[in-house]
Amino acid sequence: MKNKIIEYLIRFKRFLRHRKFELITYHITKDLEKNEKILKELDFDLEFIRSTLASSDLNYNDPKLSWHYHLFSAISRNKKELKILEIGTHLGKFTNFLSKIFENSEIHSVDLPHNDDLFINSYFRNDLEYKKKFLKDRTINLKRDNISFYEMNSINLINNFSNETFDIIWLDGDHTQPQVSIDTFSAYLLLKKGGLLICDDIMFQKNGDNKFKENDGFKSIDYLSKINNLKTVYLVKRMHFSNAYYKKYISLTVKT
Repeated sequence: MKNKIIEYLIRFKRFLRHRKFELITYHITKDLEKNEKILKELDFDLEFIRSTLASSDLNYNDPKLSWHYHLFSAISRNKKELKILEIGTHLGKFTNFLSKIFENSEIHSVDLPHNDDLFINSYFRNDLEYKKKFLKDRTINLKRDNISFYEMNSINLINNFSNETFDIIWLDGDHTQPQVSIDTFSAYLLLKKGGLLICDDIMFQKNGDNKFKENDGFKSIDYLSKINNLKTVYLVKRMHFSNAYYKKYISLTVKT
């Protein structure tokens, strides 16, 4: 009888660890309430966010939509002229979005040169036909008057923008060491006082062996915040059931 009880306890423990149980016990509402509470504490208008997203045919409650869209929509209510730097252009879809909601601002975006091995060997761009289409689509997305695009390794940010400072920097480049730390501290140096550093794909803990599940970004932001006594908040990246397995966040840090 004792052995049977032990066996049942072991099975139950395994069940608790199983992802199906995590899925059953996960509630999107809690993550949504957390994000909305943070936005309200920052004095952002949720209805304005909804309408701004809707104007670009985006749904506030879309489980696939990253909340950096929500955050930048909130910030865009202040329509004054800003200088925004994006580190990591990818296809330029978000760059295009920024250029529309900040129509009176300068949008600067940097990404690796298209002939760089790091560029070619990521996101399936070693396929020549795919790379050709990728570059064509990116060119279309970046074809707006207030967008300036630079092909460069972000390790050279300080040298290339030595005479520039920015109101907002969106960091969505390499999320692993050492590049993520270089980008984080370079971005901080390029920010104006009172400027915002917003970072993508922050994870508090390492999840698995996949390099895209590293928590290097969090370590860099956390260290920067602590040594400079900066205010940093973290929004859950997506309202999605995948949060039952591991969560990604969007960090917002104010330079004081």
